[in-house]
Amino acid sequence: MNYGYIRVSAKDQNEARQLAALSGLDIPAGNIYLDKQSGKNFDRPAYRRLLRRLRSGDAIYILSIDRLGRDYDEILEQWRLVTRKLPVAVQRCGRQRMVRRGHPLGHQPGHRGRLRQRDIRSQRQHHPGAAGRHALAVCRKSRRHK
Repeated sequence: MNYGYIRVSAKDQNEARQLAALSGLDIPAGNIYLDKQSGKNFDRPAYRRLLRRLRSGDAIYILSIDRLGRDYDEILEQWRLVTRKLPVAVQRCGRQRMVRRGHPLGHQPGHRGRLRQRDIRSQRQHHPGAAGRHALAVCRKSRRHK
């Protein structure tokens, strides 16, 4: 069974970009879970409901890994839970390859920063106002230190 997970950080934020990315996939509307709260931890109602429904062989689709949360160590812990204990495939929307095992963010030094920059550029391309000033500052700072 295919599932989608969407998270925005606040109730006033728009989830349309993430929903649009999931719309072209074979995911029943009842299998898309949405949380409108911070990614500081994984104590989110829709995420917990999704975990309870998952069975071996299922797939979770997300727009980007940062939609799971913002704490790197907790993302890794959840990744291990989902891909190894259940086991469930996790796939980023728009990617051909499913990642079943291994590290969600890669092992190369600086890989997290490159992923974040790519996600910011993608947000700007699809929704020019989506990436805030903080994201722009992070991207500019990263370019200076190459």
